[in-house]
Amino acid sequence: MHKTTIFLCGGGTGGHFFPLIEIKRGLENNLKNSQFFYIGSLKGIEKTKAYENFDDSFMLLNVYGFKRKINLTNILENFLLIPLVIVGFCRVLMKFRKQNPKLLIASGGYASLIPLMVAKMTHTPYYIQEQNSYPGIVTRLFYKSAKKVFLGFESAEKYLDNSFNILVTGNPTRFQIIDVDKNQKNSKQTIMIFGGSQGSQNINLTIEEMIINSGFKNFELFWIVGKNNFNEFKKYNSSSIKVYSFVDNIEELYLRTDLIISRAGAMTISEIVDFQLPSILIPLPSAAENHQYFNAKYLEEKNCSMIINEEKLNSDILANKINTIFSNERIIQSMKNNFSTLTKRNSVKLIIDSLIEDLNA
Repeated sequence: MHKTTIFLCGGGTGGHFFPLIEIKRGLENNLKNSQFFYIGSLKGIEKTKAYENFDDSFMLLNVYGFKRKINLTNILENFLLIPLVIVGFCRVLMKFRKQNPKLLIASGGYASLIPLMVAKMTHTPYYIQEQNSYPGIVTRLFYKSAKKVFLGFESAEKYLDNSFNILVTGNPTRFQIIDVDKNQKNSKQTIMIFGGSQGSQNINLTIEEMIINSGFKNFELFWIVGKNNFNEFKKYNSSSIKVYSFVDNIEELYLRTDLIISRAGAMTISEIVDFQLPSILIPLPSAAENHQYFNAKYLEEKNCSMIINEEKLNSDILANKINTIFSNERIIQSMKNNFSTLTKRNSVKLIIDSLIEDLNA
């Protein structure tokens, strides 16, 4: 029997890569006679993750994101990007011609640009999964010709034409079937701190200063510092401070956490919503088109989170925010209760059902 070939593309960061993995798993469980091929970038997180998720069925292009800040170095890098894009385009076009995919699913980021260009040129139906509250430039360039656009947040709709092909599904994460009422909290109030998939040195240094000044003496900490930073901060590991380089089964920590301190990547926001955890969010100012600020603003406007801008981050301001949240039980309980105003969706199922409906049409 002829197999249905599905191409997936996107990456650069975990926020673009991991949603594709959840979509792939959902399709594998519901579309038995199918095969998948992934297109990403040599510069992204997929460089170390593609093989374990796609075996040999992937292609990594030697491309990187366009540098938007104007300086001599960035102008040179953007100029050098042109031939890389041309080579990448030819490689992807040849792959499309050879395998003739039934459809393409793109999760945004610079790694999606070339496959979407080829899909549009070859009239291959394509779908876009947009994670952020403010749609990225790739989504804004290609959404009008997409078969469907799956939005992670309803707030993203206002930046796109109210088109028939937009569906608000939420972001696909591993954790959407977990019952957060069955959690097991620690005896002390517990804070989990992390700075995205690579860690954040600015956040880590602020936490280190608070530890030195006994700012966490009444709390337990789960501190995910990032693989590159672990050797620097592992000395603070103790009975009440658990220092990690990276955590695969992060849901085990979410279930024991009372407050999150983190960056505001789209998938982090989605996981915070899944587990209904109050948070202090520190958006990464260098994120493309200030996406993280818009993501954080989404939760702040629902009164589920507080924001500290990076330029204002210091140990005193962070300690003040933490004390404000924990000083009155009504405050943290109110933040938890406000999650009930957010629509909780089985995002993977919504996306898979839509894709299969179109495939069977």
